[in-house]
Amino acid sequence: MKRLIPLLALLALAGCSTTSNDITQNLKPLPDGAVSWQCDSGNRIILQPGQDGSTELLYRDNSIKVKSASNDDATVLEGAGLTWKTDGLYAELSGTYTGDGTAYTERCTQVLTPYNQE
Repeated sequence: MKRLIPLLALLALAGCSTTSNDITQNLKPLPDGAVSWQCDSGNRIILQPGQDGSTELLYRDNSIKVKSASNDDATVLEGAGLTWKTDGLYAELSGTYTGDGTAYTERCTQVLTPYNQE
């Protein structure tokens, strides 16, 4: 039994692994006007107003300025080779990030807004 307790403790810690976004971008409370999205991959994406009036998308330790793109069915933002589409509580990030040339596809669900942080 004494050997089982340390093993159980290690198993509990193994379930606590996080991505870099969970460590650096799990912002609670969020900055004014920010919205947080949890992705199927485990990554967290935060959309927030930039200091210069732009919109910033925080993803994988990168701050990406995005601009509105025209789309009648959903909200679409684009920047640095990535496209962010939202439709209600659901969103998708896709494209090839010009910062490192990596192709990304993320499917996400809104989890925190400035109004539900309690």
